[in-house]
Amino acid sequence: MSEFKYTDEFFKEYEQRYMTPTPRPQKTQVQNKPKRKRKINRLYLSIAAIVVVLAVVITVIFGGKPKDKPQNSNSANNVVSNVEKPKIKPFPLVTDTTAELGKTINSEFAVLVNVTDNTVVAQKNSDARIYPASLTKILTLLVAVENIENFDDTFEMTYEITDPPYKAGASMAGFLSGEVITVKDLLYGAILPSGAEATSAIAIYVSGSEKAFVELMNKKVAELGITTAHFTNTSGLHNDNHYCTVTDMAVILRAAMDDPMCREILSTYQYTTTCTPQHPEGILLTSTLFGRMKGDEPEGAYIKGGKTGFTSQAGNCIASFGVSENGTEYIFVTTKAKGLWKAVYDHIDVYTAYAK
Repeated sequence: MSEFKYTDEFFKEYEQRYMTPTPRPQKTQVQNKPKRKRKINRLYLSIAAIVVVLAVVITVIFGGKPKDKPQNSNSANNVVSNVEKPKIKPFPLVTDTTAELGKTINSEFAVLVNVTDNTVVAQKNSDARIYPASLTKILTLLVAVENIENFDDTFEMTYEITDPPYKAGASMAGFLSGEVITVKDLLYGAILPSGAEATSAIAIYVSGSEKAFVELMNKKVAELGITTAHFTNTSGLHNDNHYCTVTDMAVILRAAMDDPMCREILSTYQYTTTCTPQHPEGILLTSTLFGRMKGDEPEGAYIKGGKTGFTSQAGNCIASFGVSENGTEYIFVTTKAKGLWKAVYDHIDVYTAYAK
C-alpha cells in the first residue's frame, strides 16, 4: 500500500472544511409580537419552574439522595474492573511425593511436571542453571505466534540470514537465499528440523532484527513469572548469558501448549513447505523429536509433541509433553545427556514409570 503524502494543499483544504467554525444563523426578528402572547409564555415558564422544584423536593423526601454512580452489574465501572489480564500460572509445586530421579536417568538435569494438577512428579537438579540449546526455539515460536497477524504473509530469505548459522554449524531447515517463504513455513522450519535460519528470519519479520525480537523473548519470560532465565538469541546457539532452568523451560512449554498454533506445530511429525522456484515440490520437514521416538513409545503413555536440542555445552536436550492412559497431561524436560539415544530413553523410561 502506497504511503499517502500530506501536502500543504491537503492541510489548507482540511482546515477550511473542518477547522473553520460555522457561523451561527442569526435569529429572525419578529415584528409587532402581541404582548398577550409574551405574558402567556411567561406564565408557562413560571408553572414549569414550580413543577421542577416540586419534583426535586419529592425526590429528596421519598427517594433519598440521588446516587452519583450506577451500582448495577452492567455499569461501566464494573465492566472496566472485571477486565483483567490473564493471571500468571504458578510454578509447578514440589511436594512430599516428588521423586528424585538421581542415577536412574542419564541426563544431569530433569523435571517431570503433572500439568493437570501443576505438581512436580520427579526431578533432578531442576532449579540449577542450564543451557537450553535449541529448546530455546519453543520460546521463539511462542513469541512469534503471539506477534504475527497473518501466517500466510511471506518473507524473502537472504544470504545474510542463512550464512551465519550455517558457518556456526547450526541445524538448518534448508531455505535458500532469494526464496520467498510463508511465515507459517518459517515456524514449522524452526521447530521440526530446528532450522536456525528460520528463527532469524522470524525475528526480522516480527521485530526488524534479532536483537529486538530477543527483547520480546525476555519480556515474555518475565510475564510468565520466570526470574532465573535470560536469552540472547532465537536459536539457542551457545552464549554464557543464554540460560534458564529445566523448570523454567517446562513453564515455557506449558505456555506454548496453551496456544493452539504452537501446540499444533510442536505436535507435527512431518510437514511439506509451500512450493517455490527453489523448491518446486516444497521441503519435507521432519520433527527431530518424532524422528527419534516414533514407534518407540513409553508404556502407558503417549508422547504428543516437543523439541530436541544439542550443543556441546548443553549436551543432548529434550522437552516433551505427553498424556497418560487416564488423560493426565505431563511435561518432561531434560538436558545434558551424554548421547542422543540416552536422552530419548530417559523420556521413554520416565514416562513409563511415572505417567499414571
